[in-house]
Amino acid sequence: MARMRLTNINQVKRLLASTVLDLREGTIAIDRGKAVIYGCNVLAQTMKTADLEDKLNKIESSIEEGGEDEFNWKKDRQPL
Repeated sequence: MARMRLTNINQVKRLLASTVLDLREGTIAIDRGKAVIYGCNVLAQTMKTADLEDKLNKIESSIEEGGEDEFNWKKDRQPL
């Protein structure tokens, strides 16, 4: 299996799809395929978490800079 750069979620999905195809064709060992799939899952979750963290940091920065009106926190709040 050739070495791939995995810097974004699309590259991880491409590796995952390629690995599943290799497993179906029997061109890689099952244990190796399982390890790659597991690694793809961990990496994808890490990327999603980092993306959410970046978005949260932007929201927090905006609030700290006085941008509360941008989000309409009080206007959008509905009574329970």
